[in-house]
Amino acid sequence: METKSKDNQQDDIIQVVDAKSLLQEYIITGFGGLATVVSFFMIFSDPAIGIIGVIFLGPMTYCMWKYIIPTKKGGYIIDVKGDTFTFPGGRAADEVEDYFNIEWILQYIQFKPAVVNLSDITRISWEDERKRTWNKQLRKYVESESHSISIEGTFGTIRNYMSRGKRDQLYSMLQQTLKMGEPIVINE
Repeated sequence: METKSKDNQQDDIIQVVDAKSLLQEYIITGFGGLATVVSFFMIFSDPAIGIIGVIFLGPMTYCMWKYIIPTKKGGYIIDVKGDTFTFPGGRAADEVEDYFNIEWILQYIQFKPAVVNLSDITRISWEDERKRTWNKQLRKYVESESHSISIEGTFGTIRNYMSRGKRDQLYSMLQQTLKMGEPIVINE
């Protein structure tokens, strides 16, 4: 799903939202909220399980609703005029001090979107990974696919896994915006 911002009069802001992952977050939050309510009523029949459910599920569901969903709802935003690229999630730690930086921690756990300058991006690439594992229950090999985009620059490396279509859409938009050449394909 590609959307445009209300204040985007000159088409200099591009926003890409992965509706599938956003829907998954809404479903998880809904089940978490329902489980919290059920746990609350379980307090009357089995207090130990009910209290544990309310203590763990309540804050977890609230954090997802308050922080993670709004971060993912914004999606990936390329602001050409402002020279910024905003994305949900964080980047790899460059130094040991990053692990103690509250800003980096909030971005890493997807409570806050990360922002980097477009001019700092030096390389973008994508990768398709196929894994073949033995499933004991089905008694056969099962194949799985994952699609990732890697964005490198002076800020470090950002590696995000997403659906193939959204990955390709984001890759081509970054490639056109940054005026970069042909993609480097790994493990095709």
